[in-house]
Formats: sequence, C-alpha cells, structure tokens
Amino acid sequence: MKNLWFRLLFYWCYEKTPIGSGLTIPYLIGSIKHIDNGTTSIEELLNEFSKNETNYLVSIDLCENINEYVIKLNDTEDFIQLKHYPRFGNFFIQDEKLGKLENINKMSNYLQNIYSVNIKDDKFSKIDGEFIKFTIDDLEMINQFKESTIKKLKI
Repeated sequence: MKNLWFRLLFYWCYEKTPIGSGLTIPYLIGSIKHIDNGTTSIEELLNEFSKNETNYLVSIDLCENINEYVIKLNDTEDFIQLKHYPRFGNFFIQDEKLGKLENINKMSNYLQNIYSVNIKDDKFSKIDGEFIKFTIDDLEMINQFKESTIKKLKI
C-alpha cells in the first residue's frame, strides 16, 4: 500500500479514538509489517518523510512520556511553529539532539543504533519502559485501521 506510513499516522493522529500525538519508529515499521507483510527500513521511512508532499507536515520529537522519538503528523497551521526547526526536505526535526545531525543519513544511522534490535526482534510497542511484541490492544487498533482504510479505498 503506497504511503502506508502516512495513512497510519493520519489515522493515529486524527481519526482513531482517543487520538494520539504520534508513533514511534518501531511501531510504525511493525504496523506496516503486520498490515501487508511489508518491510521498510528506518532509512526508507526518513527519506519518504523528507519527500512528503501532502497537506500535512511530518516531524520527529522526543516524547517525554515514553522517552522515545515519535513521528508526528502536523497540519499546515503548525508550519508557523515548525519553520524555526531544522529540517531535511519536508521532514521537521523538533528534537535538539537530532537537529544537530548534519544530514538524513546520519539521523538514520543514529536511529538505527537505537531501534534496530527491537525491530529485528519484532518488539514494536513500548510498555512500562521497554519494547515488547504488539499487545492485543495494539493489534486491534492496527486491524481497525486496516479495515477502515480498505473501506475507504474500496480494495
């Protein structure tokens, strides 16, 4: 499914109840894997974020609640705030540490060092301070998204 990452973020941030503020990279990659047995890498995702041409802005920030990087989907009204942050193409970097990285490849390497083991071990959901395999609730939300998307696309 083309732009599955965008549809997942849109569903998470604007449609599901309760709405969320964003998704971790492992959760996003795990959801893509669960939905269509697709594989994607952190590098591929970051490059797609930077080339995003929707009416929404993609950003990354460190979520203080879970102490993890979260990918967010912002509407264009947020551009006034986001324009002051570093960016790679259309991908805005709200975290100070990530914002100091020179290019998207260095960011990809940095994030791979943090998340690659969890992704390899199918640990996509962070609960009580550690990444674990998807919970039943996670799988229900992902399946609701999938059903909702299929109905909209009439696949």
